[in-house]
Amino acid sequence: MNKTSRVILLIFLAFMVTLGFLAKNYVDPKYLNQQNVNKEVPNFNFFDITTDKIIHKNDLIGQKYILISYATWCGYCHKQHKLIEQLKQISKVKIYGVLWNDTIENGLAQIKNEVNPYDGNFIDKNNILTNSLELYGVPNLILIDETGKIKLHYMGSLTNALINNYILPILRDKK
Repeated sequence: MNKTSRVILLIFLAFMVTLGFLAKNYVDPKYLNQQNVNKEVPNFNFFDITTDKIIHKNDLIGQKYILISYATWCGYCHKQHKLIEQLKQISKVKIYGVLWNDTIENGLAQIKNEVNPYDGNFIDKNNILTNSLELYGVPNLILIDETGKIKLHYMGSLTNALINNYILPILRDKK
Protein backbone atom coordinates (compact mmCIF):
# COMPACT_ATOMS: atom_id res chain seq x y z
CA MET A 1 0.00 0.00 0.00
CA ASN A 2 1.46 3.34 -0.99
CA LYS A 3 1.58 6.46 1.14
CA THR A 4 -1.41 8.13 -0.56
CA SER A 5 -3.60 5.06 -0.01
CA ARG A 6 -2.66 4.97 3.67
CA VAL A 7 -3.56 8.64 4.13
CA ILE A 8 -6.92 8.13 2.39
CA LEU A 9 -7.58 5.05 4.53
CA LEU A 10 -6.73 6.96 7.74
CA ILE A 11 -8.98 9.87 6.77
CA PHE A 12 -11.80 7.45 5.98
CA LEU A 13 -11.38 5.63 9.31
CA ALA A 14 -11.31 8.91 11.23
CA PHE A 15 -14.47 9.99 9.44
CA MET A 16 -16.23 6.71 10.29
CA VAL A 17 -15.23 6.92 13.97
CA THR A 18 -16.49 10.52 14.14
CA LEU A 19 -19.73 9.56 12.42
CA GLY A 20 -20.23 6.67 14.86
CA PHE A 21 -19.62 8.95 17.84
CA LEU A 22 -22.09 11.54 16.56
CA ALA A 23 -24.75 8.91 15.86
CA LYS A 24 -24.37 7.44 19.36
CA ASN A 25 -24.85 10.88 20.95
CA TYR A 26 -27.74 11.98 18.76
CA VAL A 27 -31.37 12.32 19.80
CA ASP A 28 -33.72 12.88 16.89
CA PRO A 29 -35.75 16.00 17.76
CA LYS A 30 -38.77 14.77 15.81
CA TYR A 31 -39.36 12.29 18.66
CA LEU A 32 -39.42 15.04 21.30
CA ASN A 33 -43.09 15.89 21.80
CA GLN A 34 -42.84 19.61 22.57
CA GLN A 35 -46.61 20.18 22.67
CA ASN A 36 -46.82 18.40 26.03
CA VAL A 37 -43.88 20.18 27.69
CA ASN A 38 -44.99 22.35 30.63
CA LYS A 39 -48.50 20.90 30.51
CA GLU A 40 -49.78 19.44 33.73
CA VAL A 41 -49.80 15.66 33.72
CA PRO A 42 -53.44 14.55 33.60
CA ASN A 43 -55.17 13.34 36.75
CA PHE A 44 -54.79 9.62 37.01
CA ASN A 45 -55.63 6.73 39.28
CA PHE A 46 -53.39 3.90 38.14
CA PHE A 47 -53.72 0.35 39.40
CA ASP A 48 -50.31 -1.08 40.34
CA ILE A 49 -50.43 -4.67 39.10
CA THR A 50 -47.67 -5.79 41.47
CA THR A 51 -49.06 -4.35 44.72
CA ASP A 52 -52.81 -4.15 43.95
CA LYS A 53 -52.77 -0.53 45.12
CA ILE A 54 -54.20 2.52 43.40
CA ILE A 55 -51.67 5.30 42.77
CA HIS A 56 -53.07 8.80 42.36
CA LYS A 57 -51.34 11.66 40.62
CA ASN A 58 -51.36 13.57 43.91
CA ASP A 59 -49.39 10.74 45.58
CA LEU A 60 -46.42 11.71 43.42
CA ILE A 61 -46.55 15.52 43.80
CA GLY A 62 -43.39 16.86 45.43
CA GLN A 63 -40.98 14.56 43.58
CA LYS A 64 -39.64 14.27 40.06
CA TYR A 65 -40.55 10.98 38.43
CA ILE A 66 -40.67 9.28 35.06
CA LEU A 67 -43.52 7.39 33.43
CA ILE A 68 -42.57 4.97 30.67
CA SER A 69 -45.36 3.45 28.62
CA TYR A 70 -44.55 -0.08 27.55
CA ALA A 71 -46.11 -3.31 26.32
CA THR A 72 -45.09 -6.93 26.76
CA TRP A 73 -45.20 -7.44 22.99
CA CYS A 74 -42.84 -4.49 22.32
CA GLY A 75 -39.28 -5.52 21.48
CA TYR A 76 -37.87 -2.01 22.04
CA CYS A 77 -39.47 -1.93 25.47
CA HIS A 78 -37.58 -5.08 26.51
CA LYS A 79 -34.28 -3.79 25.11
CA GLN A 80 -34.33 -0.64 27.23
CA HIS A 81 -34.55 -2.42 30.62
CA LYS A 82 -30.78 -2.21 31.27
CA LEU A 83 -30.78 1.53 30.49
CA ILE A 84 -33.74 2.05 32.82
CA GLU A 85 -31.79 0.32 35.60
CA GLN A 86 -28.73 2.48 34.87
CA LEU A 87 -30.82 5.65 34.88
CA LYS A 88 -32.34 4.71 38.25
CA GLN A 89 -28.87 4.16 39.73
CA ILE A 90 -27.42 7.39 38.33
CA SER A 91 -30.35 9.66 39.13
CA LYS A 92 -32.18 8.03 42.05
CA VAL A 93 -35.43 9.05 40.31
CA LYS A 94 -38.50 6.84 40.57
CA ILE A 95 -39.45 5.26 37.25
CA TYR A 96 -42.93 3.84 36.78
CA GLY A 97 -43.96 1.59 33.93
CA VAL A 98 -47.40 2.09 32.44
CA LEU A 99 -48.67 -0.99 30.65
CA TRP A 100 -50.17 0.19 27.37
CA ASN A 101 -52.60 -1.68 25.15
CA ASP A 102 -51.86 -4.94 26.97
CA THR A 103 -53.29 -7.14 29.71
CA ILE A 104 -52.57 -7.42 33.41
CA GLU A 105 -51.89 -11.15 32.91
CA ASN A 106 -49.21 -10.43 30.29
CA GLY A 107 -47.67 -7.76 32.51
CA LEU A 108 -47.49 -10.07 35.52
CA ALA A 109 -46.03 -12.91 33.43
CA GLN A 110 -43.31 -10.59 32.12
CA ILE A 111 -42.47 -9.38 35.62
CA LYS A 112 -42.26 -12.98 36.81
CA ASN A 113 -39.99 -14.09 33.94
CA GLU A 114 -37.76 -11.03 33.45
CA VAL A 115 -36.01 -8.33 35.41
CA ASN A 116 -38.54 -5.70 36.45
CA PRO A 117 -36.86 -2.30 36.06
CA TYR A 118 -39.81 -0.26 37.33
CA ASP A 119 -40.60 1.09 40.79
CA GLY A 120 -44.27 0.49 40.04
CA ASN A 121 -46.12 -1.27 37.23
CA PHE A 122 -49.31 0.56 36.40
CA ILE A 123 -52.05 -0.17 33.95
CA ASP A 124 -53.84 2.68 32.20
CA LYS A 125 -57.27 0.99 32.09
CA ASN A 126 -59.16 4.12 31.10
CA ASN A 127 -56.53 5.30 28.58
CA ILE A 128 -56.00 8.55 30.46
CA LEU A 129 -52.41 8.97 29.26
CA THR A 130 -53.20 7.63 25.82
CA ASN A 131 -56.03 10.07 25.21
CA SER A 132 -54.75 13.22 26.92
CA LEU A 133 -51.10 12.96 25.83
CA GLU A 134 -51.74 11.35 22.46
CA LEU A 135 -49.73 8.19 22.98
CA TYR A 136 -50.01 6.20 19.79
CA GLY A 137 -47.31 3.63 20.43
CA VAL A 138 -44.67 2.42 22.82
CA PRO A 139 -42.30 3.16 24.36
CA ASN A 140 -42.91 6.74 25.48
CA LEU A 141 -40.99 8.46 28.26
CA ILE A 142 -42.57 11.30 30.23
CA LEU A 143 -40.53 13.14 32.86
CA ILE A 144 -42.65 15.03 35.38
CA ASP A 145 -41.39 17.65 37.84
CA GLU A 146 -42.31 18.16 41.49
CA THR A 147 -45.33 20.29 40.62
CA GLY A 148 -46.84 17.75 38.24
CA LYS A 149 -45.74 19.44 35.01
CA ILE A 150 -44.30 17.53 32.09
CA LYS A 151 -40.69 18.53 31.42
CA LEU A 152 -39.88 15.99 28.73
CA HIS A 153 -41.95 13.74 26.51
CA TYR A 154 -39.94 11.44 24.26
CA MET A 155 -41.63 9.06 21.85
CA GLY A 156 -39.18 6.21 21.41
CA SER A 157 -36.65 3.98 23.12
CA LEU A 158 -34.43 5.16 25.92
CA THR A 159 -30.84 5.82 24.80
CA ASN A 160 -27.63 6.97 26.47
CA ALA A 161 -27.84 10.19 24.46
CA LEU A 162 -31.36 10.87 25.73
CA ILE A 163 -30.25 10.21 29.30
CA ASN A 164 -27.12 12.38 29.14
CA ASN A 165 -28.40 15.25 26.97
CA TYR A 166 -31.97 15.62 28.18
CA ILE A 167 -33.04 13.57 31.21
CA LEU A 168 -30.11 14.15 33.58
CA PRO A 169 -29.95 17.93 32.97
CA ILE A 170 -33.68 18.21 33.75
CA LEU A 171 -33.35 16.07 36.87
CA ARG A 172 -30.39 18.14 38.10
CA ASP A 173 -32.23 21.41 37.51
CA LYS A 174 -33.29 22.79 40.92
CA LYS A 175 -36.07 25.02 39.52
